[in-house]
Amino acid sequence: MYKLMVFLFFTVFVTSSFLARAADLGMAEHDHPTATRVPDPMLAEPTHPFFRHRLMLQAGAAFNKIDSSASVGTESGTRGTRLSFEDDLGLASSKTTFDALIRYRVTNRWMIEGEYFDLPRDSSASTSGTIQFGRLSFPASAAVSADFDIKSIRLAGGYAFHKLANAEVGAALSLYVTDFGAALSGRATLGGLAVGFQSEKYSEAAPLPTIGLYANYAITSRWLTSGRLDFTDFNLSSFKAFGYNLEDVNGQVLSLEASTEYRLTENIGVGIAYRYMDVSMGATSSGLKGDINYKVSAPMAFVRGSF
Repeated sequence: MYKLMVFLFFTVFVTSSFLARAADLGMAEHDHPTATRVPDPMLAEPTHPFFRHRLMLQAGAAFNKIDSSASVGTESGTRGTRLSFEDDLGLASSKTTFDALIRYRVTNRWMIEGEYFDLPRDSSASTSGTIQFGRLSFPASAAVSADFDIKSIRLAGGYAFHKLANAEVGAALSLYVTDFGAALSGRATLGGLAVGFQSEKYSEAAPLPTIGLYANYAITSRWLTSGRLDFTDFNLSSFKAFGYNLEDVNGQVLSLEASTEYRLTENIGVGIAYRYMDVSMGATSSGLKGDINYKVSAPMAFVRGSF
């Protein structure tokens, strides 16, 4: 419910603020009918290169703060232990990663973009209690190795339904092509029998569709502020397409990002951003029934080129 509230708040706030600015321009003309007619802001030449250039390339570093958890049981009904990979298994709760984005302005209102990030982590720890992970049971005080990997490509298409020379508000459809992987290795038991050193891996790979809003506003010819929100909440009995074979699929995605850029030259800019993601997904795959959740909050620094 709180995610829906955030979504609605963002929708009302961003849209109303930009529409209010457009309304102010119209009111000013109405209040002074004898004054020189103000040019249509839609027809004015954009002052910031972001609105004039078609192609934009961005690369930067994300300073991630991560909270990840998973529960992996079996399709036959064995329940998995709920694990915090940071608290229970010693994975680092912070990591710096590379982030890349490409955006192409197809027309004045239509755009497409793609973004990539990879967040692999691993650790070794001693279990504080018995852990059931998939088909394997790891006893208390066992030495285990843990992995939690996230690879994601975001593909999006957007349309700016409100457009000025120095501002735009739009709606976007995105596809988060995400590969989650959680694994444990160590001396384990299977069905109560010791089986020596074993590994169990649970992976989910699926395209997660989202709907969202974005806004860009040029404060001056050098300063640009931007914001983006993506959201989805879905349940599917099965998903069998594009090489995926999943049952009992459910998921939620909430992604928020805000940034500001300073344009050094016509083609080069630098900026900072903040991104928050809360992603959950559950599915049955290859005899394992599990769910994975991760939350990432990340201040970011980037360099951007546009042409």
